[in-house]
Amino acid sequence: MILAKFGIDINDAVNGVFLDKSFHAKLHTKEYYKMVERLLKEAKTKEEAIKILQQIAENLKSME
Repeated sequence: MILAKFGIDINDAVNGVFLDKSFHAKLHTKEYYKMVERLLKEAKTKEEAIKILQQIAENLKSME
């Protein structure tokens, strides 16, 4: 996965966001993973990857 390229584990706090259980259950779709991958492919540094993850988290919170 792209995260490993930047030394970010899938279980790292920077890759997480607290969401309502019912919203979270519907989230992990093929389309969602494709979108996250597309966004993270733009990152050139670990800092950029973290910023993208933070933006994704903020977007998810606003949709909840």
